Amino acid sequence: MGVLLVAIVILRSGLLSKKEPAEPAPAASENTITPTPTLPPEVLSKTVVELYDGIVSMELGEPAVITVSENAVSENELVSAPDVDRTFETNLPILYLSTDSGKAVTSRDVYAPGKLILDGQEYTLGIRGRGNTTWRYYPQKGYMLKLDDSASLLGCLNAEKYVLVSSYVDKTFIRNCVAMDIAACMDGLDYTPKQQLVDVYLNNKYIGVYTFSEKIEPGQDKVDLFADQGMPLSEPKEGDTPFLLETGIDLFNYNVKYGQDHFETPHSPRLRFIYPEFDKANTPEAKFIMDYMSQVDSAFVAKEGWQDLIDQDSWVDWFIVMELCVNTDSALWRSTFLYRQENGLLKIGPVWDFDMAMGNFSHDNKTYRYWSSAEQVYNLAQNHYMSYLYKDDDFMLAVRERWDEKKDELLQVAFDSIDRHTEEASLSRPQNDRVYGRNSRDSQALALKDFLQKRYDWIDEGIHMDDFNRHAATYTLYDYHPQNNAGAEEAAPPAPVPDGELAPMPDAGIALIPDAGIAPAPDAVVVPDTGAAPAPEIVPAE
Repeated sequence: MGVLLVAIVILRSGLLSKKEPAEPAPAASENTITPTPTLPPEVLSKTVVELYDGIVSMELGEPAVITVSENAVSENELVSAPDVDRTFETNLPILYLSTDSGKAVTSRDVYAPGKLILDGQEYTLGIRGRGNTTWRYYPQKGYMLKLDDSASLLGCLNAEKYVLVSSYVDKTFIRNCVAMDIAACMDGLDYTPKQQLVDVYLNNKYIGVYTFSEKIEPGQDKVDLFADQGMPLSEPKEGDTPFLLETGIDLFNYNVKYGQDHFETPHSPRLRFIYPEFDKANTPEAKFIMDYMSQVDSAFVAKEGWQDLIDQDSWVDWFIVMELCVNTDSALWRSTFLYRQENGLLKIGPVWDFDMAMGNFSHDNKTYRYWSSAEQVYNLAQNHYMSYLYKDDDFMLAVRERWDEKKDELLQVAFDSIDRHTEEASLSRPQNDRVYGRNSRDSQALALKDFLQKRYDWIDEGIHMDDFNRHAATYTLYDYHPQNNAGAEEAAPPAPVPDGELAPMPDAGIALIPDAGIAPAPDAVVVPDTGAAPAPEIVPAE
């Protein structure tokens, strides 16, 4: 009898446990096919991630049927997943990625051709690295996926490109997903990327829990730069150019040109052109964008005229989401998107990058009692647009009104999201920890709730003060800081907490992430091969 091959078929909607027959099945002979285990309807909401001896195919019906045979899948069956080197149950969708070469993905610029198996379907695609500090310093890398043919994956919008965000710096795994659930409540934000926790295998090796996300890009259902006009994304338009910008510096790309790839205004970080893309510097279209942003800058500083240049609703909603989550890592100085439709006002969003939010950034003010996107506690992120806009009473009054309207909904959505995503990740957590030598705990979800409740209370108190509780940052990165200046006798401690303010938040078990750039993270713990049989030939799904 030929060697029995192993495969896993994924039933998308949850966790499915293998059921043993009541009596042992007879031993298989050369002419015998292993009996078909039939599963009761109540387990339909589960996902099979246990290995069976044989090719496994799934017929979706009532009840679910797993067919185990010696034969390769036929054209009418779902594509089987390749062999993997471990067996465990999971509540999460599973992405099986492979490079055609069988080698690791080592470039952020060049896509390695490969394949994806998801929900029994095979997709051809390219895989490249993505991220700055994540790609450079951490063992769990981020990836960009580019399908050969656009598709809707895991309920996302139909697209060619998707993002796999590393969860390495977030021991809860869930901060990004929770933040997106919060942001989705705010209709002043036109678009919030859909995100989903997933388990990922690359070249038959489990590489952990990731956040699978839509990519932020121009699109009629995403960042719609051409409302009511479709998407003419071929040539930029002179005179009144729609645009999409992202703040921040690409740490790996030094071959950039001012006026072609990026620009700055007096009170902005680097602003990178996402759309349009230019093949030379200082075109009329680029100059229009730079001039517009300079006008916005001047209006913020003067506290006059900004209402005629920006879409206040989007800025108010963005401010509330960022403040509730205390996202100092991407509050305007990087990973912040700004866009403008033709003849429109400047909008801010979509929100992005929350793995270091909610008390998980080593440069956060541990007391959390400040406006985190306006009163930054480290120099790199100070003196930007929001540092001036929040000083305008008209803007803060709009924030107060909107906060009072949405605050209870936001907190409830946040708590529900924490519960849901924590449960989803619970079975995958020990497997992810085994690979990366981590020690994460489901109980950290309680710390997130504690943080958000205290943050909610501080905002609710401060936003109703006459001066909106504005105050300077307690310290900066280059002044006193407990993590960076431990044992430094000459360092002065931060100012004492004034009477009447909320007490500092307890650490609550959330580990601070070390400064990126000081030392790379330790190498990943590689799970050894188990000697499984080679993966079967994959038959593309119809």
